[in-house]
Amino acid sequence: MNTNILEYFIRSKSGLKEKCEDAIHIGSDFIAVIDGATDKSKIIWKHGSRGQTISQLIDESLGKLCIEATATEAVAHINEAVKYVYRTNKIEERVKTHTTERLTASVAIYSKYRREIWMIGDCQARFGGSNFYNKKRIDELISYARSVRLELLLADGRTEEELRGPDPGREFILPLLREQTKLQNNPSAGYLWYAVIDGFAFPESGIKVIPVPSDIEEIILATDGYPFIEDTLKDSEEALKKTLRDDPLLIRNFRTTKCPSGPDESFDDRAFVRFKCNE
Repeated sequence: MNTNILEYFIRSKSGLKEKCEDAIHIGSDFIAVIDGATDKSKIIWKHGSRGQTISQLIDESLGKLCIEATATEAVAHINEAVKYVYRTNKIEERVKTHTTERLTASVAIYSKYRREIWMIGDCQARFGGSNFYNKKRIDELISYARSVRLELLLADGRTEEELRGPDPGREFILPLLREQTKLQNNPSAGYLWYAVIDGFAFPESGIKVIPVPSDIEEIILATDGYPFIEDTLKDSEEALKKTLRDDPLLIRNFRTTKCPSGPDESFDDRAFVRFKCNE
């Protein structure tokens, strides 16, 4: 284990380890959190779910990445690994148009050599008392649509408990969630396009590069299973619990596209790593 690691934690929304689609890469040159996208297609992958498959691919790719790589070089390197999987499964042409079937992930990567954090998709980071996000505009809009649907049902007399499982708000937006994959890595979609790792190239503007000042000693990277990152894992977990307690449907204080359903203990898988960056 990298001795610079102060804390790390991974947990699935169900609490079952084998269901988790998030991952953490800890190497001598790169540290990253990886958020494999929840599968909305019917494809069964040989080595687990779609999210688990791409999380594993990215973890392995970062282990082979040149220490001096730039953010754009890192993305190209990872995308090559994803494209290889498409080719070996003979779906390379199909996923060009069937975007819901792509292996898709968001990542936040720290490059020790370049002293930069690279964000592709909606992971997050914290250092120096500030949080850094890379939220997708389309997710914010769809989250509002879900909130409206559930608020209307509450106004009609439905209870929060009734609306948690199954979530009629999630059912309401699911067609949009499937369709929104047409916007990923697609700059022609205008202000709604967003970048993700899915084996397809996108403009450099899709990578959020955050330089880390020389006086910063600690960095936290986390997936979006945490509504907010605090200075420690314990405090971040407490913030998550408070959010779920105060707004169990996640439609007011922290709007998102889903809430904990049935036996699930949270709304999404989550990964957290806190590490020293000045050694």
